[in-house]
Amino acid sequence: MGPILFLIYINDLEDSCGSYCDMYIFADDPKFYRHIEHPEDQEFLQLAINALHQWSKKRMLSLNSNKCQVVSYGRKVYTIMDQNQQVVPLARLDKIKDIGVYFDAKLDFKDHMHEKINKEYMMLGLINRNFKHMTIPTFVALYKSMVRSHLDYCCPVWLPYRKGDIEALEKVQKRATEMIPALKKLHYKDRLKALICQPCIIGG
Repeated sequence: MGPILFLIYINDLEDSCGSYCDMYIFADDPKFYRHIEHPEDQEFLQLAINALHQWSKKRMLSLNSNKCQVVSYGRKVYTIMDQNQQVVPLARLDKIKDIGVYFDAKLDFKDHMHEKINKEYMMLGLINRNFKHMTIPTFVALYKSMVRSHLDYCCPVWLPYRKGDIEALEKVQKRATEMIPALKKLHYKDRLKALICQPCIIGG
């Protein structure tokens, strides 16, 4: 009941701040955002932050200002009240992780792809150390559950369109298919053809 009661407790947060900006709330992690077209839009976003502070005081919830951050595409400085009731500027970041996806100031998601590629190589190393004699069905099951799952997560958000980014991700797949002893000596395209009869793990 703990999480449910907490969600009920903060259920009116949008009523307090939502008139100044748009909001997303995931558990105890609210996100404020507003399309800045005029100086008034910046003021409204700051008013939303001020309303958050007033709401937290009313609900007797302390905000950790060190964990409050801003990612924006301009130079406006936003502030928040810390636990000592002092106005402090929100830390400005070049990237921020939101529910498993790294959003950067340019929205090219290079940091996210770099993190995913490193994670996938780590998973491939783990598989390689523990499965020396791997059959094709075993590879398919391991690849889908331990490697491909990281690529599938939120891919409509960060899906690459630049050739270099696509090739960088493709290298992970090439390396993975080389781990199958029965296919290791085949050309990459032939390895894909051999796997196409298996449950689909790759597109094109």
